[in-house]
Amino acid sequence: MPVKKSIPYLNKPDTIIPGVANYYATTYTLDGDAVPVIAKVRDGRPIKIEGNDLSSITKGGTSARVQASVLGLYDTARLRFPLANGKEVSTFDAFDKMVAEGMSGIAGKQVVLLTETISSPTTKSVIASFLAKYPGARHIQYDALSASGLLNANQASFGKRAIPSYQFDKAKTIVGLEADFLGTWLSPVEYARQYAAGRKIDQ
Repeated sequence: MPVKKSIPYLNKPDTIIPGVANYYATTYTLDGDAVPVIAKVRDGRPIKIEGNDLSSITKGGTSARVQASVLGLYDTARLRFPLANGKEVSTFDAFDKMVAEGMSGIAGKQVVLLTETISSPTTKSVIASFLAKYPGARHIQYDALSASGLLNANQASFGKRAIPSYQFDKAKTIVGLEADFLGTWLSPVEYARQYAAGRKIDQ
């Protein structure tokens, strides 16, 4: 068996005791789905995710996709550094400097900031500050898997471009066509809770 050595902190953070886990309330987001979770972190590494019992929407539930998301942090193919022109930049400081230098001479010119759909108020505030500083800039949100078809259909059918909040626990009959509402569609953890509450197995 190979010998594995543990290297202690040079300057140990006050909030960390080696080998003892800390727990943090956070939110898992993907494809418009947002799930309040509790992340178990040991020695600075997230190792487990559980649902947040304080959530009135999910009531402490999660899904297989949420549980598996922590594995993505340890994917050997995961990007470890920023990319510029298809090449890795050695440090984030070097990348920040590169971006700052590139932005220094573009005042008034057209700049496009391309992101996925942003739900974080903090990130939205930062982007708003960026757009205010560069009047020629535009922010475009794009998702490979989006709800634009549903939004457009509701606009055409009901005159409102919005995603409804479904209540599966109050439905007598449910027909799902190309919408895996218990797996990946919109808010599956919330819908799974509602679906289970509305089932009447003995009838």
